[in-house]
Amino acid sequence: DGAGNIYIATNRDGTGTSYNCIAKYDKNGQFVKYWYSWQHGGTPDSFTSIAELM
Repeated sequence: DGAGNIYIATNRDGTGTSYNCIAKYDKNGQFVKYWYSWQHGGTPDSFTSIAELM
């Protein structure tokens, strides 16, 4: 949103497990990075783009 905010969303992997994700954007609205919940032990296979976090 151009304010350098961090967003929290729930995503789901290929096994149907839901987990929290965090996405950070800089002040220009550019995607910086995302983090998966530490409670989720594997790599989600359904995550293909940052749009899925929004």
